[in-house]
Order: sequence, then structure tokens, then C-alpha cells
Amino acid sequence: MTTLLSFNAVTVAYGEAVALSGASLTVDGGEFVTVIGPNGAGKTTLLNAAMGVLPAREGTITFDGQALRHEPPERRVAMGMVIVPERRELFGRLSVEDNLRLGAFTPRARSGNSGGLDRVYDLFPVLAERRRQAAGTLSGGEQQMVALGRALMAQPRILMLDEPSIGLAPRIVQQILAAIATLKASGLTAILVEQNAHLALGIADRAYVLEAGEIVLSGTASALRDDPRVTEVYLGGGNRYAETDPSDD
Repeated sequence: MTTLLSFNAVTVAYGEAVALSGASLTVDGGEFVTVIGPNGAGKTTLLNAAMGVLPAREGTITFDGQALRHEPPERRVAMGMVIVPERRELFGRLSVEDNLRLGAFTPRARSGNSGGLDRVYDLFPVLAERRRQAAGTLSGGEQQMVALGRALMAQPRILMLDEPSIGLAPRIVQQILAAIATLKASGLTAILVEQNAHLALGIADRAYVLEAGEIVLSGTASALRDDPRVTEVYLGGGNRYAETDPSDD
């Protein structure tokens, strides 16, 4: 497989505070990669660096062989890099369908988006029912579906998912997980950052463990599930990093 996204010894800092230190990882075309780690480990920083929201102080990031150092976020989106942000960032007063259509704003997305809405509605039937409803009036789980659907409307070459399960009730997490599994089966390339290690390792092909800004473990998802260190810290004791809010559905 051809490497699509690559981090080579990337360091990102907020002033003097280093949030990501010498991180190296790859995502091949058609591969589903996860990055797990506790809150504050640098997972969101990694995705923001990939999207150009945060500059890399050191190291290089490449997409499809092209160095991204001087490419602004909008150019990266046009290249096919799309993120589903942790806070969803919907336009609350606009309808569900208008929010979805905003995902297809690039020429590349518009040219390849015949039937895009139908695909999103097939994936999340409840959104078809809510298509005229203001996005801000939806439940947290439904808003997460809109955020994911909007990203799919952009026709991503790589989809970046930032904590898609956070704050959601278990039954909603299962719906989101089922949708992600469907996307994986379709061959979509993706990188998922998650505190819920059970969820992430259950769906990914390969995984990285990020702690305090450094990648401390990597390997196939199945190998990390069996690694005693991962089991003790992330999978044992009821999975201390998989907290959900049952009221947000």
C-alpha cells in the first residue's frame, strides 16, 4: 500500500509548552489507524497539525508525497484531508441539510458528490427525518452524526475523527461505531483519535499510543489489545479512559 499521510519527527508547541514531541506515524491508503491516549496526551494537537491549524516547530508532514509545511488548511481540505472536530462546530441555526451541503464546498467535492446526501441519509436515517430541523436543536448524538455526514460530503481522501464518542450515551456510541465500521468496510482511509481504547482498537488496523506528547507504542490493533501495558492502563479496570455521559443521546 502507498503511504498517504506521514508524520516524521514532528514537534508542535504552544509557546514554550511542547504538546507533541518528535512524533512519527504513517497512514496508508485504505488503512484505518487509531491514536489512543489519555486526555491531554496531544491527540487533538496531532490532528490540528495535520490540518495546518497548528504549525510544526520541527519535522515534516506529508500527504500523498507532498510536503505540507506551507499549505494552509483550506488547501489541505481541497487536497482531500477532512476532519470531524471534537466540538462538531455546526452552524446551529442552519438546517441539518444545509450543514451537510456545506461540506461539499470545494470544486473536488462538488464534482464527485452526486448522491452524496443520499449516502449520508442511508448511513444515518434519523438525519433524513431531521433534514429541515435546525442543527442546534438536535441531541448531542445527532449533532455528531451531522458532523460526520458533513465531512463525508467533502469526499475525503483521508478522514480524521477527533474523539467521536466523547460525551455520548453508550447506545449512541454504538450507532456511531457502526457507521464508522461501514465506512471502513468501504475502503475509506481514516485516522481516529480516541480515549475509548476498547472502541478504537476494536475497529482499527493499526494503532499508536500517545502519552504526554510522545508516541510510546505502536503496532497492529490486535497486538496492542494483547499488550500487557495497554491492557493495564487502557483496557483494565473498566477502561478508565472511556467515560461517557448517559444523558447526552
